[in-house]
Amino acid sequence: MNREWYLNLTKKTPEEADILKYWTTENSRPLVSICCATYNQENYIEDAIIGFLSQKTSFPFEIIINDDASTDSTLDVILQYASKYPNIIKVNTHRENQYSRGVKPVRDILIPQAKGKYIALCEGDDYWTASDKLEKQVKALEEKETCNICFSAGEALYANGRKEPLAVHGLDVVHYEVGDVVSGGGGFMPTASIMVRNVKEIIERLHKIDSPVGDVVLQILFSYEGGAIFIPEKMVTYRVMSVGSWSSSRSLEERLKHRIKMLKTYNQIANMYPILAQQLSRTSRNAFYADMKVSIKKKDTLTFIKLLIIYFRSVFSRG
Repeated sequence: MNREWYLNLTKKTPEEADILKYWTTENSRPLVSICCATYNQENYIEDAIIGFLSQKTSFPFEIIINDDASTDSTLDVILQYASKYPNIIKVNTHRENQYSRGVKPVRDILIPQAKGKYIALCEGDDYWTASDKLEKQVKALEEKETCNICFSAGEALYANGRKEPLAVHGLDVVHYEVGDVVSGGGGFMPTASIMVRNVKEIIERLHKIDSPVGDVVLQILFSYEGGAIFIPEKMVTYRVMSVGSWSSSRSLEERLKHRIKMLKTYNQIANMYPILAQQLSRTSRNAFYADMKVSIKKKDTLTFIKLLIIYFRSVFSRG
């Protein structure tokens, strides 16, 4: 879907009463909890909120936004929408940035607050482009009760306006096994497209793993028992190198530290699920290899050597 057309169509969001009247279920408890983590994304957060409010569903949903002590006007935008949609939008605010204190906003703050049977994720700089996203994903998970996670294709939007397909795994609905998810790495599922079943046992396992980023671990843990459902429609947009995003603020040296932490994370998952150990090791090595190529391109010899050492240690430690 063309982004400009989408925004022109939905810039005037429906009134709260108009959203509520389509919720035909007698139960007022939300079926879906939309969890949005944001920090210093004043230029983007409105697009995310508009995407949430534009969802046409026959069931109740809630929007939980966690602003991690933004220093720009992000919170002002959020509070304006929250005042207009008090029965739908809930806001968490903090005086101090929680992420810098080791708190994972999605895992530690948002998910524990979710009341829905299902949880849909979207970071504050990404947005949804399909008004039937929630309806289609709930239908997919309701039809396959053994599966705990669903995701879709999307589109990557670069700072210069360039767009390209994201996570387009085919033209049909596909049921992937956990091995496919591990092999695909973190980019296999656009985070903004993910919906998971709110399963207490899996969330408890999520808290046992220390990871620098939560989406990769979440993908694997929720796919482990029942695989993952892929919907081929491009329903989300992921901003690449946006202000406030992980990719925009990390040097090669910081990426190196991140890779080391992720290696430890994969080892933790391997200890939890030994059957995945070999695949996790291979995926981790591939990530190191990709960063080595970047360091060569940028002529960063020191980082390349460090990556190379860790890469070979990984090869010989797990095979």
